[in-house]
Amino acid sequence: MKRSIKPGNPMFVAARHLRKWYSQQAFADAYDRVARAEGIKISISARQVRRWESADPPWPHPDARRVLTAMFGLSLEELGFRAPYDLAAVERAALSPRDTSGTEREDDEGWRNLLDDIPERLGQLIRLERDAISLWSYETLMIPGLLQSPTYALSAAQMRNPTIPSSAAYERMCIRMQRSERLMRSGRPASFIVSEAALHQPIGGLAVLAEQMGHLLALASENPQVSIQVLPLDAAFVVPSPCLLLEMSPGRMVAWLEQLTGSVLVESPDDVMSFRAVFERLSTTALPSVATLERIDERRRALCTAAEVAVHQAGAPLRTRTPTIVSKSRPWEPLSE
Repeated sequence: MKRSIKPGNPMFVAARHLRKWYSQQAFADAYDRVARAEGIKISISARQVRRWESADPPWPHPDARRVLTAMFGLSLEELGFRAPYDLAAVERAALSPRDTSGTEREDDEGWRNLLDDIPERLGQLIRLERDAISLWSYETLMIPGLLQSPTYALSAAQMRNPTIPSSAAYERMCIRMQRSERLMRSGRPASFIVSEAALHQPIGGLAVLAEQMGHLLALASENPQVSIQVLPLDAAFVVPSPCLLLEMSPGRMVAWLEQLTGSVLVESPDDVMSFRAVFERLSTTALPSVATLERIDERRRALCTAAEVAVHQAGAPLRTRTPTIVSKSRPWEPLSE
C-alpha cells in the first residue's frame, strides 16, 4: 500500500528528531524511562507514537501529558496536538499598531507576544506574500523558506541563532510552515531557482537534508503551479545574493532582498526590471524541471546512503533503501524508521 506524503504532525516529529530519538521505537523506549522516573506505570508502543504523529493526533490523557511535558519541555500545542498558529492573526499582530483600548483580539495579542523577538520585516514579508499574484525566488546556500520541510526549517532557525529558545524556534517554524501551506493551497504561480550548493549544505545533518530533498520532490509532484529549478555548480552564469520577486498586480512587481542585518524592499520599476532580467537569465541557465527532479533525487539517494552508513558505523545494522523520483515515504519521517 502506498503511504501518503501529506504532512501529519511535523512539529512532533521535529521535536523528536531534535532530541535525537530518530525512530518511533526509540522514542517509545525513552517515554517508558521518563514515565517510570515520574512514577507513572504506563508504557507506549511505536504504534501510539505513530498516532501522535498523524494528521489528527488524539489529545493525550493526563499521565501522557505529564510525561510528554517532562520529555520535551514544551506545551502540547507546541507539539502539534492542535494547530497553535493562525497566520491571519500573525499578520494583524505584526502589521498593526498595538490596541491600547483593551479590545484587542486575544489571539492577536498572543501572536504579538510571540513576535516580540522576531524582526518587524517578517510581517511585511508575510503581507507581500499574501497579496502577490505570483512570485519568483532565487536562493544560493539554503533551500527557499517556502519550500522548507519542518525539520529543515527548525534546524535553519537554530543555525541562525544558536541561543534561540526551543519554543521560539518552534514558533518560527510553525509560521513558516503556514506560509508555505497558504502558497501551495492558493494555486498561485511560483518559480524557485536554487543553487546546487544548497543541496549540499548539511543544515541539520544528513538525515534532515535527505528529508528536505524528499520534501522538494513531494511539493513538485503535488503542486503543478510550482516550478523548481536547480542552478548547477558549473553554471556559466551565477548571482551571489538571493532575491525574491513578487508580482503585486499585473505590470507591478517589487523585489525583496535579504541581508545579514536586515531586508530591503525595492519598488523602483527600473531596478525591479533589472532583477527580473537577471532572474530570466538564471532560469535559462538552470536545469529544466525534469532534470532538476532527477538531480534532487540523485542527491537524496546519496544522502540516504551516507546517513545509513553513518548509522551503521555507530553500531546499528545497515539497511538497503530504494528511493524513487517522488518519495513514497513521508519526507519528514526519519530514515531509520
